[in-house]
Amino acid sequence: MKKVIVDIETAHIPFSMLSESQQEYLMREADKIEDPELRKLKEEDSIRMMSLYPFTAKVVVIGMYTVEKQKASVLYESETEEEKWTTEDGSDFTIKLTS
Repeated sequence: MKKVIVDIETAHIPFSMLSESQQEYLMREADKIEDPELRKLKEEDSIRMMSLYPFTAKVVVIGMYTVEKQKASVLYESETEEEKWTTEDGSDFTIKLTS
């Protein structure tokens, strides 16, 4: 059986792009805290955790490693449509990605 190691990295969408009701929902626990410093820490924590939820995050990188062949591949989101890459053996190829 082939062994492949996969790593998926996500990033949260900007908090400002969420609707007001979504922002209120995510900050509901922070709003219960009276101490302003602790509330700010909870707000920052809530925003940081957004990258873990499917409705507030997106996949930005997928890394794959084939154990038997000792080869790695990385797919990632890019601002440009084409990316030029060189493999370990020196051959060039182009990846077209769109976001």
